[in-house]
Amino acid sequence: MQFFIHTCTERDYLYYSKNFSFKCHRDDAKNVYAVNDISFHPVHGTFSTAGADGTVSFWDKDSKQRLKPFPKTSGQISSTAFNRNGSIFAYAVSYDWSKGYKQALPTNPIKIYLHAVRDEEIKPRTTKKR
Repeated sequence: MQFFIHTCTERDYLYYSKNFSFKCHRDDAKNVYAVNDISFHPVHGTFSTAGADGTVSFWDKDSKQRLKPFPKTSGQISSTAFNRNGSIFAYAVSYDWSKGYKQALPTNPIKIYLHAVRDEEIKPRTTKKR
């Protein structure tokens, strides 16, 4: 398996093979937000994305489905990581510089969250054969 990330002015893509591309975070109004971090689960091979929109999602690359969306946080998510066995997922909320230096205010939230990962949130979904 090979993965690579390509970043452009308005789009971020995670490419998996020739059959799948993951596009950046978007909201209901079709606003586009940068993906700030991608972390792969050490056991199941699924992955998380975290973005400038303040959201995190777990994804199944094989079924091309979102496994779990997290509630929106009070700021941008700058970094994520799974622990060694994938039972804990950590994510940091802090200013990510996506809006420039004028928005880097001392009132911006700085927090670290720990999430106990359940198998049903992160295990790949079974794909139906056609």
